[in-house]
Amino acid sequence: MKDHRFFPLILASLAALAPFSVDAYLPAIPAIAADFQEPINLVQLSISVFLVGFAVGQILGGPLSDALGRRPIALAGVCLYLLATIPIITSDSYRSLLPLRALQAVGSGMAAVIPAAIVRDLFHGKEVARVLAFIAFMMLGAPLVAPMIGAFLLETFDWHAIFVFLTAYGCICLLITLSQIKETRQGPRVSVRFGNVLLNYASVLGQKQAIVVIVPIALSFAVMFSFLTNSSFVYIEYFGIPQAHYPFYFGVNVAVMIFWNRMNPLLLKRYESANILQFGFLLQLLAGVFLLAVTLLHGPIAVFVAGVAMMVGSLGLIMPNGMSCCLAMFPEKSGTMAAVIGTLNFTVGGLIGSLTTAFHSHSEWPMVGAMVVCTLLAAVIFFSGFKPARA
Repeated sequence: MKDHRFFPLILASLAALAPFSVDAYLPAIPAIAADFQEPINLVQLSISVFLVGFAVGQILGGPLSDALGRRPIALAGVCLYLLATIPIITSDSYRSLLPLRALQAVGSGMAAVIPAAIVRDLFHGKEVARVLAFIAFMMLGAPLVAPMIGAFLLETFDWHAIFVFLTAYGCICLLITLSQIKETRQGPRVSVRFGNVLLNYASVLGQKQAIVVIVPIALSFAVMFSFLTNSSFVYIEYFGIPQAHYPFYFGVNVAVMIFWNRMNPLLLKRYESANILQFGFLLQLLAGVFLLAVTLLHGPIAVFVAGVAMMVGSLGLIMPNGMSCCLAMFPEKSGTMAAVIGTLNFTVGGLIGSLTTAFHSHSEWPMVGAMVVCTLLAAVIFFSGFKPARA
C-alpha cells in the first residue's frame, strides 16, 4: 500500500469528509435561515457546533486507533457520519438540524484522524511532511469544489439536496475504506482503558516543545474558520457580491493555499520542516498586518480579498510541517498526537467562530479582528518558545 500511487488520494478522500460537510453547506446558510425563519447568526452557529463535534470525534478516534487499529475506527466513523447525514435530508427545523450536524461531525472526526496516523505508521523523516503535503494538496480540492457544488444544488433544487450529495460522498468513503484501507498499526489490539488514554494525552500535553507548536497551529487554523464562519455574510451581504459569485471569492483562498502547498516539497529539498514552519507563521503574521491596514483604510474588496487569502493560504505551509514536527515527537502515539492537534484545531476554531457570531456587528470587523488576534497570538507563542531540533 505504501507504493500505491493512489494511496494519498485514498487517505485524502477520508480526511475530506469534514471539509465537504462544512464548505458545501456555506452557500446555503442564508437560504436555511429563511426556510427555518431564524436569524442568520443562529444558523451560522451550526458551523461552530459542527467544529466542536468534529473535535470530540477526534478525541475519541485518536487513542482508539492507537489501541484498536486504524481501519475499524475509520469504518465506525464513516458509518456514524452516514447515520447522522441521512436524516438531515428531511430536516424541517433548526432544532433538529443542530444535533444531527453534531453527530455527523463526531463521525467525520473519528474518520479524519486516521490518515495522519497511517502516514506516520508508514513513513519517516521528511517523507512524512511530503506525503502529508500531498494529501493536503488533494484535500484542498474539497473547499474549492464544495461551495460550487453547494451553490449549484441550491440553485437547481434546494438546500436539502446538499445533504443528499454528502450522503453519496459518505457512501463512497465507506466503500473506499472497506476495499482499500488496510491495517497499518503494528502489534496486537489492546484493551482501551480510560486511565491509559488519559496518560497518553498527558504525555503529549506535558511536552513543552509540543505545546508551543500545537497551540499556534490551532490559532492559525482558527484564522481559517473565522473566515469560514463569517465569509458568506461579509462577501454576500456586507460587500454585496452576488450569491453565485461567492464560490469564486472563496476559491481565491484555496488557490493561495494550493500554491504554498505545492511549494512545500521544493522547500523540503533544502530546508527542514521546522524551518519552513517558522516561515509559514511569519508569512501569516505579515498578511495579518496587511489585512488590518486594508480594513482600517477601507480598501477596495479586491485588496481585502487578497489580504484574507494571504492569511488563510499560509496554512498550506503551516499545517503539513506543523503536523510533521509534532508527529516526530511521538512516533509511537501518532493517533493520539493527531487527535490532540485536530481536537485543538477544531475546538479553538469553534470557539472563535462562536465569538464572532456573538459579536456580529453587520460589518467585516468581527471576522478581521478574530483573524488578526489569532495570528498575533500564534506568532508570539511560537517564536517565543519554539526551538528547532539540532541536526
